[in-house]
Amino acid sequence: MKGWIKSTRKSKGLTFCTITDGKRDHQITMVDGECVIDGELKVGASFVAEGVYSKTPKGQDEFLVSKLTIVGVSDDTYPIQPKKHSDEFLRSIPELRGRTKGMQATWKMRHYLTQAIHKFMDAEGFIQYYTPLITHADCEGAGETFDVQSDWMHEKLTVSGQLHGEVGMMSLGKIYTFSPCFRAEKSMTRKHLSEFWMIEPEMAFYDLEQTIEFASIFVKEVMLSVISRSVYPYDEFKQLGISSETVADMASMIKQAWPVVTYQEVIEKFGVIYGDDISSEVEKKVVDYFKLPVFITHYPKELKPFYMKKDDKVAYCFDLIFPEVGEVIGGSQREESYDVLCAQMTEAGLDMEKMKWYLSTRKYGTVPHSGFGLGFERLLMYLTKASKIHDVIPFPVSY
Repeated sequence: MKGWIKSTRKSKGLTFCTITDGKRDHQITMVDGECVIDGELKVGASFVAEGVYSKTPKGQDEFLVSKLTIVGVSDDTYPIQPKKHSDEFLRSIPELRGRTKGMQATWKMRHYLTQAIHKFMDAEGFIQYYTPLITHADCEGAGETFDVQSDWMHEKLTVSGQLHGEVGMMSLGKIYTFSPCFRAEKSMTRKHLSEFWMIEPEMAFYDLEQTIEFASIFVKEVMLSVISRSVYPYDEFKQLGISSETVADMASMIKQAWPVVTYQEVIEKFGVIYGDDISSEVEKKVVDYFKLPVFITHYPKELKPFYMKKDDKVAYCFDLIFPEVGEVIGGSQREESYDVLCAQMTEAGLDMEKMKWYLSTRKYGTVPHSGFGLGFERLLMYLTKASKIHDVIPFPVSY
């Protein structure tokens, strides 16, 4: 057996150690004063042990050690001791916090969610596409971008792969990207990061309603996959302190139809002034009212970026709002007309010379199409019940 020591105790001439191999915890047992070579049994130390698998008198698994060699020593200054540590303290040591049971469970669930996304997209006929991280295209037009500069380049870090993803859609029909995005806004909330990951599908010949239906199926399927893997065999939910009742409630929620309401319906019911964006507080009121995730559609066109299909009043768009974490998805039908898109880009003040590559996608063989961006950490935050988004990514970067 190989792994790391998490705790030790002695009783009646025996030493018992709780250890982890990275996947699950085990108990190893040895006779006091024997077996240990090249070091001490300190919390945090790594080891290689020889012995036999056995059962405790209570029927639990254990490993009876005949020889244990310390590979990497530790000492009493090791900060991850066998006690409860606050999330705030663990954030101060990102290089070590992954050795706690809760963080191990979170990183495994992050892996499960990643694999579920790729599996689902592949089964649905999507091709993974790759878009640049260094670009001049500010997809959202908010100007909250990081600069990238060298002696021969001055560009930005991408805020979204969408515009380049639309190029892939015109090549392959249905594509998705899964990559980091960067936002330079000075936000200090519990659900904002400066570097985060997004899944961004783009689909040819999809309208808004088809995209909302697809987004609902997609999110439900990948969530169910994570829940099923996290319950058995290692029970990551239990490691995170999430009750079986909470897990059952999530599974039940996934099986229900999620409401679709318009921006107009929201402002009438919750007292928003027409033309104002829907705040986090109002989003919470909406999901509290329905007690489910909610799709909000057809925002005023003035609130939305240049690439969305619009009529004289609204953009053909949607947000998916989740309990606890707010917006998880933002999506829309894209404007497919060359002339209309050109006018919208000009009105938005884009550098048309730099963006002519994007406009040219509407010049040759344009099609109606739609897509969305899903905030990977937001969804993982909901699944793990993390209090802060910084706790679902190994090395958070934020303002």
